[in-house]
Amino acid sequence: MSSFKKFLYLNVNINENNEDILDFTKEQHEKLKKRIAVDFDGVIHSYHKGWQNGEIYGYPIEGAKETLKKLKDEGYEIIIHTARICNFDGNIAPNRLKKLTEWLDVNKIPYDSIEPKIAAMFYIDDRAINCNPLKEKEKNWNYVLEKIFDRKNLDN
Repeated sequence: MSSFKKFLYLNVNINENNEDILDFTKEQHEKLKKRIAVDFDGVIHSYHKGWQNGEIYGYPIEGAKETLKKLKDEGYEIIIHTARICNFDGNIAPNRLKKLTEWLDVNKIPYDSIEPKIAAMFYIDDRAINCNPLKEKEKNWNYVLEKIFDRKNLDN
């Protein structure tokens, strides 16, 4: 059984054609403006050896802890959004979730929750901010912070 939380903040209504209509309340829309989903491997965790049987062996990427703390201080909800905690079928692997939580806590990385992300080779999204400081020096946490504050007043 999957542990995914589906439509946690959405109101689901059915129209006259029996189609789902997903609506955000004004309060939910405002909350979404202050929610940030952050990948773990290669963004927070160095991941410099690639996948090693689920072991978390690396170090925090420079600027990750400080930037996430600043965002928390600004009132943002930080969600660690990672495929690391899932089996290939998308189910949460409790031992991987435990290891991830321990690593985040030991390294004092601020976060509000950890959510599963389906494993894939690529993620294409219109709201993405590319952060890959170990491969692209200019795509570091300072760049992320700048982009977030540039987009701070988005209405949609």
